[in-house]
Amino acid sequence: MQNFVANRTTDFAVYKQVIRGTYNPVNITKPAYKSAFSLVRSANTCIVCSAAVKNDAEQYIAATDLMAFGYHSTNDFDISYTHNEKLKVYQAVIVPRNIYPLSEDIALPDPPDEKGKIFQDFIADEFERVKLRAEYIMFEASQDDKIHSFACRNLQLLRKLYHDSRISFNKLCSGKAFNQSDLFILYTLNLFIIRSIVFYAKFFKPYLNEESPAEQSMRNTFHNEMPRMLKYPWLFIQRPPLYEMIQDCPDSSKVSDINLNYKEAGYSIKPDIPDSLMKELQELVQLKNSIKLNGPMNILVDAFYKLMNKPVSDDLKYMEATSAVVSKVLSFLCVDKDNEPLNPNTIRAILKPSNFTKRPGIEEENNK
Repeated sequence: MQNFVANRTTDFAVYKQVIRGTYNPVNITKPAYKSAFSLVRSANTCIVCSAAVKNDAEQYIAATDLMAFGYHSTNDFDISYTHNEKLKVYQAVIVPRNIYPLSEDIALPDPPDEKGKIFQDFIADEFERVKLRAEYIMFEASQDDKIHSFACRNLQLLRKLYHDSRISFNKLCSGKAFNQSDLFILYTLNLFIIRSIVFYAKFFKPYLNEESPAEQSMRNTFHNEMPRMLKYPWLFIQRPPLYEMIQDCPDSSKVSDINLNYKEAGYSIKPDIPDSLMKELQELVQLKNSIKLNGPMNILVDAFYKLMNKPVSDDLKYMEATSAVVSKVLSFLCVDKDNEPLNPNTIRAILKPSNFTKRPGIEEENNK
């Protein structure tokens, strides 16, 4: 027996609730996420039918294929009957027995903590159920127009969810106070919604009048619009490497060459970055704002100025570097006493030979 009502009430319900509902990670209390299975059980427990007589509810359940709710087999759920005193009806309730592990690679970063891992498994379970519900409709529907309607409707719902999930993620990024695991959960949700869109478009392709989207292109678009997240390196430990991280790193010749080649090739072409270099880049990211200056910035900048201008021979200086490179390195690594990043424009101004009054070392030179 086909049950399209089941799909209308369950498809993407978990994703909606993670974005703006009961399971929003920002608002959920700790007891609610003690395990991934507790979340799966809570989110997927639902009323299948109601009847004035319990026997009627039992007969309905016996005649209904409950795989429509996203299950592999009847061994994966329990059915219980409760009496609603207020409505004066018997209700058949379906309850999952287990959690479905992710069966494919979505190139997810590693969770930063236990909460992130629990929600990642929770969202992955929903993705596996999304596929099961789609498969059920494909093979149980007797009319092509019903399949077409189901696929179009759900693709539109997914695109709306993707819009909402990106807004939620970027809003959390720009906030002053947030938990790193909450950011990870919403980031992961976006990747699962992208994969769901691609899955639907390809799985129901014979019934749709549109081209299947390219998953990597969608991921690149998502990454391009997000705020700079270099202070959260776990976002960048994924495949393929993100060019955003390269653009903000100090100008070493090797990094600059890779970045230049990647820009010239276009965003649709994956850059060939050796694994060894990617590891160095990830380590470099973690050094951002790692040095704190408790005194005036110009003392440190003056020391670099002296090194850049101190001769070791007639044609060599002690340190060869441009002011642009030095300003970028110092602004990347250092913060002032108020934990604010150093301004690279101010550093470049102090490094100008004509701005000798900005450098404290001028007093030493005058006293000699």
